[in-house]
Amino acid sequence: MSPMTEKILQAAIDVLNDKGIYYLSMREIAKKMDIKAATLYYHISRRQEIYNLISEYICGRMSYPEKIKDAKSLLIELNGNFRGELLKVRGSAEIFGETVPDTPRHLEFLKKTIEILSILGVKEESCFTAANMLINYVLCFVMDEVYFKSVSRGKSQSAGTEFYRKNAAGMDYDRQFLYGLEVIIDGLRKNKQ
Repeated sequence: MSPMTEKILQAAIDVLNDKGIYYLSMREIAKKMDIKAATLYYHISRRQEIYNLISEYICGRMSYPEKIKDAKSLLIELNGNFRGELLKVRGSAEIFGETVPDTPRHLEFLKKTIEILSILGVKEESCFTAANMLINYVLCFVMDEVYFKSVSRGKSQSAGTEFYRKNAAGMDYDRQFLYGLEVIIDGLRKNKQ
């Protein structure tokens, strides 16, 4: 990654963390970098490239063991790390959900998940679907977690908001995440289709 691309990535992450995904634009990134938008467009031609950079950054912060011993434990660890990295960058779950694995580390993450699922006993023709299911679980969980945390401390706006506030108050997100992950993995182990 070139130094300029690294600066663009960091500015994009800063915009996300400061203002949120709805403010992530080429204009906001250029403003954060104190450059003209035209200069930014010289290096990055469209928003999807920013999304790919962020997805690649998140996947690049993950590590994979050389040998796989216990597939279930590894899937739990891998997806727990994925969740942790997503929670570090505001809006990253939404961004990750809008990218395909076109970058090396993003593709490596998907392939490693498929490899572990294969070791778990999932049939080869179902591994891709199972990997997407796991990744989508993590993305949705993170989006819900961020939302529930904001609702639980925000002011009441509707009956639905009150429902979320009541049910999410004091939730142990780590425990709930692990519960959902184990349900999915155990289901995959039993089904093996």
